[in-house]
Amino acid sequence: MAQEVLKALSGKFVPIRQLVYYNGQDLIPQDRHDLSIFAPRGNRYDAQRICLGQPTCDALADTRLFMIGAGAIGCCMLKNLAMLGVSTGDRGMITLTDMDTIEKSNLNRQFLFRDSDIQAPKSETAARRCAEMNNAVRVVSRFDRVGKETEHIYTDDFFRSLDVVVNALDNVPARLYVDSRCVATSRPLLESGTQGTKGHVQVILPHMTECYASTRDPPDKGVPYCTLKSFPSNIDHCIEWARDKFESLFVSKLDEVNKCLLREQSPETAPLSLARSVVKKLDSRPTDFADCIRLARGFFQNLFCNNILQILHVYPVDHRDKDGEVFWSPPKRAPAPLSFNVDDSFHLGFVLNTAKILAAVWQVPILVVDRRSLLQILEGVSIPPFEPKHKEISTDETKTAQDVRAAPMAVVGDEVQWRERLAAALARNANVTLNIHQFEKDDDSNGHIDFINAAANLRARNYGILEAERLKVKQVAGKIIPAIATTTCAVSGLVAIELIKVVRHQKMAKLPLETFRNCFLNLALPSLLLVLPVEVKRTHVVDSTYITLWDRWEVHHKRFTIRQLFDHMRRRHGLNCNAVICGIHILYMPLPDDPYAENLDRRVRDLIEDVDRAAEYVDLVITFSSTTGEQVPGPPIRFFLR
Repeated sequence: MAQEVLKALSGKFVPIRQLVYYNGQDLIPQDRHDLSIFAPRGNRYDAQRICLGQPTCDALADTRLFMIGAGAIGCCMLKNLAMLGVSTGDRGMITLTDMDTIEKSNLNRQFLFRDSDIQAPKSETAARRCAEMNNAVRVVSRFDRVGKETEHIYTDDFFRSLDVVVNALDNVPARLYVDSRCVATSRPLLESGTQGTKGHVQVILPHMTECYASTRDPPDKGVPYCTLKSFPSNIDHCIEWARDKFESLFVSKLDEVNKCLLREQSPETAPLSLARSVVKKLDSRPTDFADCIRLARGFFQNLFCNNILQILHVYPVDHRDKDGEVFWSPPKRAPAPLSFNVDDSFHLGFVLNTAKILAAVWQVPILVVDRRSLLQILEGVSIPPFEPKHKEISTDETKTAQDVRAAPMAVVGDEVQWRERLAAALARNANVTLNIHQFEKDDDSNGHIDFINAAANLRARNYGILEAERLKVKQVAGKIIPAIATTTCAVSGLVAIELIKVVRHQKMAKLPLETFRNCFLNLALPSLLLVLPVEVKRTHVVDSTYITLWDRWEVHHKRFTIRQLFDHMRRRHGLNCNAVICGIHILYMPLPDDPYAENLDRRVRDLIEDVDRAAEYVDLVITFSSTTGEQVPGPPIRFFLR
């Protein structure tokens, strides 16, 4: 209701001017000859029983469910599970995992958490609140990330024991990993997500639908590096530039220093660019808070004055390109340097917050400096006059910041001399260690957002761009997508509806694909689109053999040689094998010099490298051809090791 009021008052979105009607008749059992299954029993599930029937209630109670994520969607889903009586039976169990802890910014949308829960594990707190809503729910909370490193915990046997997996994740790589495990173990997956007023629900059923990885959104195009570095045209460019400067000034370069101090990088083998960078950082190491202020003042001069003068030196205001066109034409804006002014809040804020972060990293005591002392320190800073450099400024809009960072840096100098200087600098600072601070948007006391706020707005002044409020800066720098509770609740409700269908499909009678629904919604329009899940693609192999992405051909002969494996495939599937690969290792491939010929008579398990010997199986990739020599597709070959 509150959201609809805000829509009406702001005029930004279209209010919902009617009740939303959702037809959930698919949930009503088709076989209704025994009406006693709908009879009330005098408990909390009577209303649910009237709609779903007792067999469905029993199936929900005995469901073994794995939920990954206890954020906004996770909290709403746990409430739904508790209300539905999921995993309240003797066989039922909800396994909930989330490696995150509760932050203050979570409280506006992750409604199972309170102020007193800040810094507590999300999974543990959410499980406790779920039990408070329904003390019969059997839920186990874990603090693990679901990934390669926890496959000894979340094994294939664990996945096979599940009735359904529910994703409540906030990033694509984790979704893809969970999706791959569900495909490998043939487990149904309910995938969902929100982005502001937008939301989606995807039902993934073994051997019936495509998987999450079958369709991918195109990658976001990064902002060209030259735009961020030299030619910003809007405040978002300035904020992203400031966020990048935070990484450069306080994380990446100082982390290189720390690795050298900890001898993780030997000075004898240090690249020239690294040796120069570390020596310069150690030579200017602050020993007290006043030194941090002096360094911060130097950063201000370089970022907002000297760098701008260098751009204007290369491309003067009246510069024309090779075609005779005015260089500084929209969207490019000709910049102007800033002169430091201690009475300007952004100028002073930049210096103080930069000094604060430097002090925290170099483990220098942070002092409260009065204005008089601050002015004395700043007046004592020697600012050398600007001297233009003979270097190009890129205008290549095809390169992003990631491309530039990945490219090797060309550095001129005596490598041996700089390595010797590095060794001497490390010896002088042998007792120094740095406390590298990763960017943290939710702790207002660390100065991170205040630094980016000041830097971004000063950058905007350089280019005559409208400045931004701190909240806007925090939102862009922290990549915060406004989460709306209404969207989250709508998505989790739609997931719950599909969960009931999936549980029936798994534990009662198989349902046709037409029973299930994927959903795409946008409350800003408002729009709610329900569609059939996409049927899995069937690929023809040979004769009457077809495969899908869910198929695996299993081989339970652990003593097979490569030759015996090939003979087995020929007898069983009528296909010739050409090459076999395990992970990144070639076990056999017919090449002109035939370097793998001797592997034909070696056991497969003896050829496998970098595989956990406790693993139950490995998935091999074999290239197949038909009896006529035509290349044909095939599924992964699951070769069991024990």
